Amino acid sequence: MESGDFQAKLLKGLDWKKVLEADLYWIRVNFLNKDDAFKKRMVERWYKDFVFSTYDMVQEVDVDILFFRFLVRDDYKFFFEDVASQFSGKKAIIQDYKKQSERVNIDASKWLNEVSKFMPRLDLDCHLARACIAIKLAMYSFILRKVVNNKFKTIVLFADMQPVENLIAQYCKRLGVRTVTMQHGLYVEYENLDTINKINYEHVVSDYFLAWGNNTSKLVSKYNADVNIVNCGKPEIQMSGNSNPDDSEGYILAVLDQRIFDEQNLEMLKILFEYSSLHNVELRVKFHPSNNKKSYTDAFPELVEGGVVKKAKIVVGHTTSLIYEAMRLGSKVAKFYSPVPSIRLDASLEFDSLSKFEDIAASKSVVVHDGKEYIEYIGDESRQRYADFFHSKLICHS
Repeated sequence: MESGDFQAKLLKGLDWKKVLEADLYWIRVNFLNKDDAFKKRMVERWYKDFVFSTYDMVQEVDVDILFFRFLVRDDYKFFFEDVASQFSGKKAIIQDYKKQSERVNIDASKWLNEVSKFMPRLDLDCHLARACIAIKLAMYSFILRKVVNNKFKTIVLFADMQPVENLIAQYCKRLGVRTVTMQHGLYVEYENLDTINKINYEHVVSDYFLAWGNNTSKLVSKYNADVNIVNCGKPEIQMSGNSNPDDSEGYILAVLDQRIFDEQNLEMLKILFEYSSLHNVELRVKFHPSNNKKSYTDAFPELVEGGVVKKAKIVVGHTTSLIYEAMRLGSKVAKFYSPVPSIRLDASLEFDSLSKFEDIAASKSVVVHDGKEYIEYIGDESRQRYADFFHSKLICHS
């Protein structure tokens, strides 16, 4: 069966908890404890974000595979397009489609009135919180309507734990469309830690999960026994290429975690800047897109942004996947230790003090780890794995 016209009746009975988990988490942590003035501002902001936007995407195409990406980041775009390019058949790509506008989107505004017909019952006493969720649900289903106004046998989603991609996956499965999702980072089992990042591995709803390596395969399988998992690797390692040819070499490259780990980022940088000053070694910093750069430059005015893995003498991080990507390239790495759940390295590569980092930096007999447990295939070998998957009879033919 293929996709086609939107059928609102198929929205009833979906697992809305999985679709809305990220938004409901944000409401619980950042919204319910605020005053009404803040809440009303957020309702207005979310309303404008939906209604004062254009949604420019392909319509009425007939393809074998439709590729869809919701998360907007340059590195994600590069990775997604690299993977999509491995399929040489009939395809279309939908990404970076939402743009802010000064004009009201009449279709979006009208669709907002339709949400009540399929809005799930939510355990929210606050009417302003319910309004926020209704707006988000309207936007996700509005995007879904446009996506399924195409014909495709398989849809490849960048990250189906994201709200709109989760909705698309669940809806398409009801149509009999094959659903595939990709790994977009290294996933950590957080167990009892209260973090929304759990959805990375708990909310996989697609038929197939294309993993980087066994570490994530095992985690996804633990929580999603019915998902078919295929290890395809990661074609291109982040920041592995050449920078400016006049750039210096032999620096420490510190890679920061997302904003929720700002405290650990700052603790790590304090140690690294002390080392840099004592040993006269240059330190470069790679920010996470969610970081507030000003808060870091205020704390460390000497901070220099930039750097690539191949020119670093050592790559340092807390829980970032780039540590493991650097390992896959054969780079020397060190991991800042904290109680935060993460993928652990050998104890000789972890530090929480200046003296421990000095030992790692000075060591000539560093524990060798090829990183294949985390990223099994790279480069053309990885690309071939994606190509083999896309061109298999299972994926491309009814």
